[in-house]
Amino acid sequence: MGAVIPKGYKQTKVGLIPEDWEEFKLKDVLNLTLESLVMEDEKEYELITVRRRFGGVDSRGIFKGKKILVKNQFYVRENDFVISKRQISHGACGLVPKELDGAIVSNEYNVFQPNKDLLDQVFFNYYVRVPKFNQTFYSYSDGIHIEKLLFKTKSWLKQKIPFPPLKEQQKIAQILITWDDAISKQEALIKAKEELKKGLMQKLLSGEVRFKEFGAGTLVPSSSIEKNGTEVPAPGGWDEVRLGDISKINPKNNNLPESFVYIDLESVKNGTLLKESIINSDNAPSRAQRLLKKDDILYQTVRPYQKNNFFFKLTGNYVASTGYAQIRALESSEYLYHYLHPTFPPNYTYEITSTPKAS
Repeated sequence: MGAVIPKGYKQTKVGLIPEDWEEFKLKDVLNLTLESLVMEDEKEYELITVRRRFGGVDSRGIFKGKKILVKNQFYVRENDFVISKRQISHGACGLVPKELDGAIVSNEYNVFQPNKDLLDQVFFNYYVRVPKFNQTFYSYSDGIHIEKLLFKTKSWLKQKIPFPPLKEQQKIAQILITWDDAISKQEALIKAKEELKKGLMQKLLSGEVRFKEFGAGTLVPSSSIEKNGTEVPAPGGWDEVRLGDISKINPKNNNLPESFVYIDLESVKNGTLLKESIINSDNAPSRAQRLLKKDDILYQTVRPYQKNNFFFKLTGNYVASTGYAQIRALESSEYLYHYLHPTFPPNYTYEITSTPKAS
């Protein structure tokens, strides 16, 4: 006896869906568009890029035609849905915002416009993030290495996907936009508080402001080294030491475990681990060398100005990219992390990033 189908739903190949939802081939709701241009050497063009993890469409900058090496480019318009053929397995897709209307992309991208009788483009931009839909991007990408997959657009467009009626799509999109707006406002508030915290950290960790029981007064300038390089004394009771004396930098590791969570430069943002992807050591990239222990500090040495450092407080098998310096404090690891991030003096940053080999 088959499973009971709830009232108001129907059974399809993709599972249970509401009765008034319909399955459409993607080619019926999306129109692949190519608005070509003839590039002029002295004319300026704005190029776009599409960020991974559904991070949206951004500007790559404005360039004269003679500076753009790939001449086969196409215009994009507001609310076009753009897919990066080589990065879509990582969620590189999104809607073109109003301010990028008239920008250009190469044929490394797919540009779609919706069939407005069947599809709301804002709804679709949310819908592709649903895990089942997101998985189709990976399923229809070919290649051996995860970073070199190529999207099979024509095959992807032939698959059937269930869609709610247009009015329901619009209602869903409206609700999700409202929530995004609320989240943005909350994030702005959090960011403001983070800036206040950074200022407090700068004063406390430099000794500019001290607790009464440990000392009094204000140190000017606040850093142990002024911008012009002139040394000033450390606060009373503080010792000046080398980082290598209080920590191990890039400690040597034995063989990597058979499988582990790999932390690359895109895994961390603002001190938070965004993703945990388990890989086998046989398929690991050559940069996977930093075998982590609890309380290790990862300090970003590739593009250190981004300050995507990480205090590792987890357990299990985790390996980080050599794009990070691995710092293992001999004591007070959490204090050292906050001292290094984000107020670390630039000349010390250089010493870490130019470390020739593991010590």
